[in-house]
Amino acid sequence: VSLASVAESWSLLPDVARNFNAARAIDPTNKTTTVTSKEQTLFNEFNTGSFYWYGKDKDGAPTLWYRIDCMEWESIVFTKRMQYTDLVLKSVLQKIPSEYKSLNFVLLVDDFSPIQMIKHPKIGPAFLKSFVKSCPDDCLKRAVMVTGTSGYVFYNIVKSIAPKRLINKIIAVKSREVAASILVDEGIVRTQDELPDFLGGKSMHDEKYTKSLSGMMSTLK
Repeated sequence: VSLASVAESWSLLPDVARNFNAARAIDPTNKTTTVTSKEQTLFNEFNTGSFYWYGKDKDGAPTLWYRIDCMEWESIVFTKRMQYTDLVLKSVLQKIPSEYKSLNFVLLVDDFSPIQMIKHPKIGPAFLKSFVKSCPDDCLKRAVMVTGTSGYVFYNIVKSIAPKRLINKIIAVKSREVAASILVDEGIVRTQDELPDFLGGKSMHDEKYTKSLSGMMSTLK
């Protein structure tokens, strides 16, 4: 069973998608249905393209990407930010075939703003708790976190919340150049050319893949 084929039979998890338009969540460009204000707020989260699935490693495991530089801070609605996180995580983890249950996680938090985290203190811990709850630590193969200097604040939050077994799977580095080398060496990105442009490679994580669930799934064929 291919990962892409799963998208065709989605019902979008009623526990996290209650009162949410499934067709528009799968493809925000779908104009066939009326959008409520609450749905629009959630679509706005998808439109950041900050949290998404893209590509597989050398063994076929999918990779989850988190880019804090793409996050929208000024108009955060906490409940919708968490619903966005849950939808992206659970729509894949609970629906894909069992042979794909391991994953990699790449976090770019080098553009982390301590000021924004002070303004929105619930975001970091809630995101991490959602990830830990949705993704058992035995499911995670490897996580690579680019912290820069300020991003170590986020890394310390991770260490205070996540189980030790999960922490032991995290490689934290300060530069994107070092991270790019690790991603290739670990086989998370299969070749140098497949590195995304924001890590010095030639691949483009185009918004048609990063801003809708169906787009994300199409990269996991």
